[in-house]
Amino acid sequence: VFDTTAPAPDGARFVGRDAIGGAWEAVFDDASAHFDAEETFAAGDRVVQRWR
Repeated sequence: VFDTTAPAPDGARFVGRDAIGGAWEAVFDDASAHFDAEETFAAGDRVVQRWR
């Protein structure tokens, strides 16, 4: 599951490998894309990561 903060007000939810891959496709295709992880939290089989 991948939850986004956009579009406002509630963001969007992508469920499943194909849906999540499609949500990230434009970013994966952009060679100049870069993310810096700020925090990562893991509990059991769940992970939350903040980046900018």
